[in-house]
Amino acid sequence: ASGSVVDTIKPGTLAAGRHDFEWTPPDGVSKNQAFTFKVNATTGNTKIGTTNLMLDQVDAVSNTSTGAVNLELRHSGTMAYSKVKAVG
Repeated sequence: ASGSVVDTIKPGTLAAGRHDFEWTPPDGVSKNQAFTFKVNATTGNTKIGTTNLMLDQVDAVSNTSTGAVNLELRHSGTMAYSKVKAVG
């Protein structure tokens, strides 16, 4: 159901910085649906801020009538280039 937690990944202690992970839906969860994810981080018992990043493939680039650049992403649809946080 929408909003349901389908999996939890606990990587343990990580150094500060950007970290990658791969996820495979568990048995009984269809790969043919949209998923969102959330990152929780702590230092000791104190919650710290995070920036969620997602890997996707650019299929096309287009200009808007105002001169802005949009990316057409394989899995996420259209995104303004100005919202890209990291490349590579």
